[in-house]
Amino acid sequence: MQDQLVKNSKNSSKPPSSDGYMNVHTNSLRKPGGKTNGGQKGHKGHTLGSVENPNSIKVHKVKQCKHCHTSFEDEEVIDYEKRQVFDIPFIQVEVTEHRAEIKICDHCGLETKAGFPSDVAQPTQYGNRIKSLASYFNSYQLIPLERTGEIFKDVFNHSLSEATILRANATLADRVTYVKG
Repeated sequence: MQDQLVKNSKNSSKPPSSDGYMNVHTNSLRKPGGKTNGGQKGHKGHTLGSVENPNSIKVHKVKQCKHCHTSFEDEEVIDYEKRQVFDIPFIQVEVTEHRAEIKICDHCGLETKAGFPSDVAQPTQYGNRIKSLASYFNSYQLIPLERTGEIFKDVFNHSLSEATILRANATLADRVTYVKG
């Protein structure tokens, strides 16, 4: 009975699946490098440094003495302790409305309307930056159409249809061919 308990797939003809949940130690094929963990001697480290002119400054006011609770409302600030946070600003789709003026001529009495820029051709449309980013995700980063649309929903809170992404790819392909040709 004792012999059967010590048998496993390494010292008998038993299959490995019968070993159960015993301590299985695998040996790494990697050779130890001899280096300690962390930065090595002679390697110049770097950390995130503060900047001289941050994009915005938020002042956190001290309202009262933490010891005797006297109000600091009329007290002058003697100094600041500074901490800086590096982050990506909130991203959202920006909508620009173009308005073409319409006027009546005092001389001839006819109506004249201003023209729109050549890239503003529809009552509503996507701009070049959205179309370029959609094509970049789908064509260059090889993110599928459905997932590209999900990225726009998740990051910009704005859904893009697969057809819009395909049209953006076609527009980009036309422009690339035109530049090369």
